[in-house]
Amino acid sequence: MVASLLFVLMPIPAATFALKRLARYRKGKPIVSPATLFLLGSFFFLTANFIDHQTLPVSTVDILLHDTIFVIAHIHIMIFFMLIFLAFSIIYFFYPSLTGASLNAPMGYIHFGITIVGAYLFCWQFHYISLEDMPRRYIDYDTNTLRFVKMDIFKMSVIILLLGAQLVFLVNLAYSLFTIYLAKSRHSPDDGQG
Repeated sequence: MVASLLFVLMPIPAATFALKRLARYRKGKPIVSPATLFLLGSFFFLTANFIDHQTLPVSTVDILLHDTIFVIAHIHIMIFFMLIFLAFSIIYFFYPSLTGASLNAPMGYIHFGITIVGAYLFCWQFHYISLEDMPRRYIDYDTNTLRFVKMDIFKMSVIILLLGAQLVFLVNLAYSLFTIYLAKSRHSPDDGQG
């Protein structure tokens, strides 16, 4: 009961933040920043999880999917990606006020694009194998589950794609820190005491 109440209350602060951001864009700033894209991506994951959280307790769906990996995919993986997207939104939003320099926006868009595609592909394969009756518990595995080995290869490819997207973020972060360092070294007074 408490977990369901918290799950329903969780979107309220995030929705308030998102509506403020979207209202700001309506007042004359038409360019959508990477922070807003990551926030909207977080809402997509939260909405998908909320809809499935409402349909899963229905007895006919619960009987069909209860012992499959579908339950894990929606409750844990979707919330994980929602929190990751929210964290990146916070980083892209507050980084300029903390450091005085902003992250490169085109690299932020590339980071968002690769991350959202990789996240949905990662979630898709869990949904696919759950609808193919992949059991949730290792003890329930049998020789019939060997058909999911190709999906494990696909999952590893998607993980490499997601790690590549995070590498783009780290390069963006290093580039920003390097430009801050260059700006400080140009403006530092040379007192001749070298």
